[in-house]
Amino acid sequence: MFHVDNVCTVVSLSAITLATQAPNIMSDLIEKTQEASITLREAAQSIGEHLETLKPMKKEVIEELRSLRMTVASEVATMLKPLEDLRKFFLGAEHAKEVARLQEFAALCERLEKLKTTGFLDKVADTMLKLA
Repeated sequence: MFHVDNVCTVVSLSAITLATQAPNIMSDLIEKTQEASITLREAAQSIGEHLETLKPMKKEVIEELRSLRMTVASEVATMLKPLEDLRKFFLGAEHAKEVARLQEFAALCERLEKLKTTGFLDKVADTMLKLA
């Protein structure tokens, strides 16, 4: 079993040992803290120097990004307009009517092509010139 005197002796010796080691441990920690502080100061100074280099370029970069954004927005709007018109053509209420008109126009063009190849249009043109 544990004897109170023995426990007190062990605890006292451990406390004395830790107390004698504490200055060494603390000096190591203080040294590492000072090294870390120096490193942080150097890093902060380096960042500050780089920020001073970047500050003049910031305005140019922002203006360039704005210009690019406006260009992209303008180009997208330009490309979307014909697509909207095409969508309206195919999905609009007048689609069937427009397709019928287009078919009529294509048939008319084909008839005119036939009249031209037979020479009929040339004869009509000559007649009109003679009558004028």
